[in-house]
Amino acid sequence: MENNIKKLTQKLESFLNDRNFSEKLQNVEEEDLNPLIEQVNDLLEEIKKGEDKLNQYKKSLKAQIAVRTDELKKEKESFEIAFREAQTASNSKSVFLANMNHELRTPLNAIINYSEMLQEEAEDEGLDDFIPDLEKIRSAGKSLLSWVDEILDLSKIESGRAELKLESFDIEQLVRVAETSGKKLVGESGNQLEIVFSDGLGEMQADKERTLRILNNLVENANRSTQNGTIAIQVQRERVEDIEWISFIINDNGAGIDPKILEALFKDYVNADASISSCYGGTALSLAISHRFSLIMGGNIFAESELGKGSSFTLRLPAEMEAHLEKPHVKRATDRLLSDIFNFRD
Repeated sequence: MENNIKKLTQKLESFLNDRNFSEKLQNVEEEDLNPLIEQVNDLLEEIKKGEDKLNQYKKSLKAQIAVRTDELKKEKESFEIAFREAQTASNSKSVFLANMNHELRTPLNAIINYSEMLQEEAEDEGLDDFIPDLEKIRSAGKSLLSWVDEILDLSKIESGRAELKLESFDIEQLVRVAETSGKKLVGESGNQLEIVFSDGLGEMQADKERTLRILNNLVENANRSTQNGTIAIQVQRERVEDIEWISFIINDNGAGIDPKILEALFKDYVNADASISSCYGGTALSLAISHRFSLIMGGNIFAESELGKGSSFTLRLPAEMEAHLEKPHVKRATDRLLSDIFNFRD
């Protein structure tokens, strides 16, 4: 019996090592061992069935992987084609806008300069009746020129080609320039423009031209909703942890903004509610672009408003922009915010 058990054990080990579960153990002369042999054979049969199912599953899975791999390959090719087409379209749009910028700026500058020249001649000749109309022509020309700049800026932001011209400048002097251009604008609506400086403002490093444009846009926005009221520009410097921030706060006591409009005011202009376009016109585009540039400069624009009491818009920028923008977490946060804004249109 011991000899038969040893032979059976060796044969079973051979089956297991070779994974040959189709073989069967043969009965032996010792009848006491035959029931055990039958049970082992049944177990081998079950193992064989399980292995057959496993092999079938592997074949099926392999076929599915091959199909999915082929699909992914085709999707990748489609994506690459779409990406190249998008790049081509973006480049074409940039070229078109650059040409449009040149084609529009040239005649607009001519209109502005010619109207200014005629206005000076009218003043010298005492033709006061012509001066208001000539001033309207000059103002309209400058407004259209500003629109051309805004559209070109929006295209640069969308294509990721917006570049900053960083320089150090005196903060109070910058605000005084905004005050000069703003006083004439708000005066036409019967408003007053006030400036409030906190102590120790000093200098900041930023894109001076775009910072000034954002301030002008915020003052224009405040003037649009205010009649015979007061618009105030408050400027302050504050340190939060290891970063110094400059806050330009534009307050007005005008009609205020509806909460629904306020919520969507900085979102993608083409997706904004129709009421925003009807109420704010070009200002809505200017605010959207201003918000994007504030993000690119490592800052933000915040708005608060109450119907019947007025609004408050705060432009907050880092005092040392270059050092701030070099921080990895700032770049990641800026890219994520801009991505969220532009993905809003999808």
